[in-house]
Amino acid sequence: MKVTHKAFLAWMAGFILLVPQTLFAELISGYEFLSEQTQEMQLDDFQNPGYLLVESGLEIYEKSGENEQTCAECHGDAGKKLVPESIAQYPKYSQALDKPLTLRDQIQVCWTERLDNFPLLYDDPELLALETFIRNKAFGEKVNVDIDGAMQPFYEAGKKLYFTRFGQMDMTCAQCHDIYTGKMLRGQKLSQ
Repeated sequence: MKVTHKAFLAWMAGFILLVPQTLFAELISGYEFLSEQTQEMQLDDFQNPGYLLVESGLEIYEKSGENEQTCAECHGDAGKKLVPESIAQYPKYSQALDKPLTLRDQIQVCWTERLDNFPLLYDDPELLALETFIRNKAFGEKVNVDIDGAMQPFYEAGKKLYFTRFGQMDMTCAQCHDIYTGKMLRGQKLSQ
C-alpha cells in the first residue's frame, strides 16, 4: 500500500497531538535528563558555573541606580523580601503594560522606572546576571504560570507555534520534545 505524503503528515499530526496526553502523565524537569555528573555539579554551589552569575547579580542588585536607590530598598537585603512563589509564576500578564512580561522584562521595568537607569539590551550581561540572582531565589520552587485570562491568547499562540513545522529541517518543537524525549540529538539528551 502506497502512503501519500499528505496522509503521512495527517497521521503524524494526529500522533503528535495525542502524544502529550498519552505519554506524559506528568512533566519531568530538564534536570532529570542531565548526566549524574552534571546533576552533582549543578547542586554544588562551588562547582556550578551559574553561581558566578548569581554572585555577579547580587553585586548589581546592591548597586545604586541613577537615583541613588538600590533593588534592596524594595526587595530587602540580598533579596530577602523576594517571594519564590511569585518568581516561579513568570511570565505574567501586566495590566499596566497590557502584555505578558518575562522575569527579565519585569526586572527591566524596575531597572528603568524604580532606579531611573538607562534600559539594558535584552541580552546584556548585567541584566542576565540580575535575572539569574533573582531566579535563584526561587530555586526548587515549582513553575506555576497562569495561562488563563489575559494570558490565554498568548498561550494559544505559543501552542500553535510549538506544533508548527518551520526551519531548514521543517520540524516542530513537539517532534523532538514530545516524540523523541530522552533520545540524544548530537551530544545533548532531549528533554520535555
